[in-house]
Amino acid sequence: MAEAERETTNDGGHVSVVRSKAAERTSDGNQEPERQRQLIGLAQRGETIVFPVHPRTKHALVESRLLDILKQRVHLVEPLGYLEFLHLNGHARLVLTDSGGLQEETTVLGVPCITLRHNTERPITCTQGTNQLVGNRQERILEAAWRVLTGEVAAGQVPEKWDGRAAERIIEVLLIGKGK
Repeated sequence: MAEAERETTNDGGHVSVVRSKAAERTSDGNQEPERQRQLIGLAQRGETIVFPVHPRTKHALVESRLLDILKQRVHLVEPLGYLEFLHLNGHARLVLTDSGGLQEETTVLGVPCITLRHNTERPITCTQGTNQLVGNRQERILEAAWRVLTGEVAAGQVPEKWDGRAAERIIEVLLIGKGK
């Protein structure tokens, strides 16, 4: 955790966290370099970006010759364990991702999330949570990120029953079902 934790505090906590590991996104020779150029564009606007790089993504970056360019502007770190990554996300001003799981986690954490896809299997994170679907066009991503970072986007809310008490409710239903 030490390396990633240092990255979150180097300029007052202004951090964007990125996750891009889905096989269909990192194996597409055209899409991954474009996505990394978007990170460079955000870094050029002064944001500190921490990017835990998945091995498939790293391979795509080496293939596209973008790894060295990214290293100049983005804090690349090794993949993190779940708790370390959750800590990093919880202290981020913004999360850029293609991960459905992160869409849910950022909603619970109250951290704005920009999803680099055109659809989501978790629509409640957009209608009630902190998530925005923006697709993969650089202009849309940078515009959405800038709106979040300048405070123009209203905070989302945690959806009803996302309170960590699901097990209690299930037990209650099971007990009532057995004639409690």
